[in-house]
Amino acid sequence: MMGERVALLIGLIVIPVLLLMAGHRFRDRTPRQRSLFWGALLGHTTGLLLTVTLTMLPPIWWHGGPMWRDFLVHFSMLIGTVAGTALAMARRAQ
Repeated sequence: MMGERVALLIGLIVIPVLLLMAGHRFRDRTPRQRSLFWGALLGHTTGLLLTVTLTMLPPIWWHGGPMWRDFLVHFSMLIGTVAGTALAMARRAQ
């Protein structure tokens, strides 16, 4: 349970702060850094939209509901950021 909360806090606070820091002086960044920034930003945004959508499901699912819902609510922003960054790296490698 504690790991889920830590992952949610990382997704809600740490990743946006890191993205804000990475976006500072964006024009001076290399094309690779800009690509990684956009990949992470789009992945995080996708994960955030998924988290918000799943938290608005009927409250009866909140307690004793499906395990996949709890997993996605807590980890989707973190997974989305990592997946977006990985896709940006793979795209730039081509």
